Amino acid sequence: MRKLRKEEIKRIHLRAAEKGLEKLRACIYARKSREDHSGMSLSVQTEACQRFAEEYDNLFAVADDAIYKEDNASGMYIEERKELKAMLEAVEKDRYDLVLVSKSDRLSRDASLMGELLSRLEKQGVYLVALDDFADDSAAGILLKQIFWATNEFQVRRSAEDLMKVHSSLVEDGKTVGGPGNYGYDVVGRKYVIKPEEALAVGLIFDWFLEGKSYSEIIKGLEERGFKPRFSSRFSHSTIHAILTNKRNCGISVWNSKEKRKQRKRVVKEVFDEVVSEDVVPDPIIDKEKFNRVQEILERRPRTKVQKKGLRYPLSGLLVCGDCGGAITGTSMRSGRNKTLYQGYECKNHKKKHGGHCSTKMVRTQYLEGYLKKALHALIQAHYTKHGVDEDTRKAYFQHEDHTTKRLKREKTDHDNLLSKLTEGLYTTSSAAVKKQTEKKIEKVDGLVQTTQKRLDELTDKREVVSDKLERLTQGTIAIDELFPNKEITRRLFQAFIDKVVIANGDIEIHFKEVSD
Repeated sequence: MRKLRKEEIKRIHLRAAEKGLEKLRACIYARKSREDHSGMSLSVQTEACQRFAEEYDNLFAVADDAIYKEDNASGMYIEERKELKAMLEAVEKDRYDLVLVSKSDRLSRDASLMGELLSRLEKQGVYLVALDDFADDSAAGILLKQIFWATNEFQVRRSAEDLMKVHSSLVEDGKTVGGPGNYGYDVVGRKYVIKPEEALAVGLIFDWFLEGKSYSEIIKGLEERGFKPRFSSRFSHSTIHAILTNKRNCGISVWNSKEKRKQRKRVVKEVFDEVVSEDVVPDPIIDKEKFNRVQEILERRPRTKVQKKGLRYPLSGLLVCGDCGGAITGTSMRSGRNKTLYQGYECKNHKKKHGGHCSTKMVRTQYLEGYLKKALHALIQAHYTKHGVDEDTRKAYFQHEDHTTKRLKREKTDHDNLLSKLTEGLYTTSSAAVKKQTEKKIEKVDGLVQTTQKRLDELTDKREVVSDKLERLTQGTIAIDELFPNKEITRRLFQAFIDKVVIANGDIEIHFKEVSD
């Protein structure tokens, strides 16, 4: 442990005299980054600072609540460092006169940021004491410190660059860069291997989304079947969205993705290209065709108005006023003695708060949506009655279901074989402890077998239902309610086939998108 230099002691005495204090009020700051393997734990840092403070207790004192500790925090930036910000706020409120750190790079590993932090402390009349300080405040001493800070920054950036090069090489060789793997996969031998109990949930999420279920409905369905996320008690909307947009689920692993690259300062200044590999995920959960269908839906998904109790307006963004040219949007109101809820679409310029200069009145949702459903139903039926559903379309539609069925049958066979071995082992062992553990394993595997079989049955039923619908679609006998089973599917069909709908009092003009024959 170093000793305070004479000029430092003199400086501390002068600060205390200027402020009329017997001792300076000191605080301790400690930081450890995720990648730090130097052994400088937070406790080691704070204990070293406390011993130093005890040695110079005649000059400054550290209160029990004046210790700021930051874990898993990069020294290159200040944005995510809550404890450092809290300490600086306390300094600006004149709570401290001296800041104590075990090493100067605990405060910052970026040379320019280090200079900024020192300027902020000096502006408040606060002195920084670093236990690794080796130079005085002369011109030569300051130059040496600046070189030391720049060297620290260089080491951090060089280490990050080396790590990026290693990761890039691993992915190019068809290997993962580490980590536990996303939901649905385990990492085995630097490959993403399907985790059956989670893969079942991933498959359901994609299927239910394409069936028009909302995120809330998907979460409810997963919970009813006993599925749980890895690190929380229940699924969230953001978790469902992350699963639906993760390319790894269809066998594509993207390292250093341009799309998901965080728009913030980066330690690495050198530019590294993204690396796309299909070798990292030998067996995808979802086929590419189905994954792409989901992405197309998500990309063109408008921000529809959602009110209390989940009321939706499937035509939002498509309606134009034939009188004033303004946008017609969804609205609702309660009226009458029973406060009956009325929903409709209304031109914003018809409302008094926008001037009320448009004559186009509100149109009830039931009437307008019903009118457009009939028109769209007739258009779709006419197309498929004339052209039918070609074999390539049928094959593509069932491709994922066929792939999933084969995988589930293979997994069920593996589970059945494991269950047989476990059952045999249960009756041959004499150890009570082994029997207990074996029984738990049997219960888990048996549950997985039942869940897998239930999913296989559902896929079989779904294939029969879809085949029947496709057949009736080509025959022109499919009902409106079957084509528009829920508001989500209705919204998607409206967005896919309708360019705009122009409404004036008594007139509805539908502009369909061009659909190739």
